[in-house]
Amino acid sequence: MTSTNPSPGAPPQSLRRIVLARRPEGVPVDEDFRLETVPVTPPGPGETLVRAVHLSLDPWVRGAMTGRNLGHPPIHPGDLVPGRAVAQVVGTGEWVVAETGWQEYATLPTDSLRPLTLPPGVPRTAVLGALGTPGLTAYAAITRLIRPVIGDTVVISSATGAVGGVAG
Repeated sequence: MTSTNPSPGAPPQSLRRIVLARRPEGVPVDEDFRLETVPVTPPGPGETLVRAVHLSLDPWVRGAMTGRNLGHPPIHPGDLVPGRAVAQVVGTGEWVVAETGWQEYATLPTDSLRPLTLPPGVPRTAVLGALGTPGLTAYAAITRLIRPVIGDTVVISSATGAVGGVAG
């Protein structure tokens, strides 16, 4: 999702968000989701308003939508669909990584925001892929679980996905 407000400093009055309309049966379809426009919650003490610029659509969300995901709470109809984003702090423009959900803006605890720091030449979106949870998952699977040695053959059945691509 790319936000429609080009200015990181202008606080919005409302935001668009995607909620689960119903549990998907099989492949999710448009009717499983609902677009809502709601007022922005102004930040209180210890909170910060951020604008989601790049949103990660992670595979675990599919299982959570059906209520069958291991390790993540189920998403119920009417709930905001969760998601991690590269976001900008409204007012300062500072880049952060945040659990915004599938919405344009989010008011979050300030201590939950991670400042975005990257090596020169690395795009911001890398923190949602190879330098984020998918990359860490691939690294842990290869180095801590599989632990291949010279001469081993490793088959990665999902090498076109975010985790499999990094593992490969």
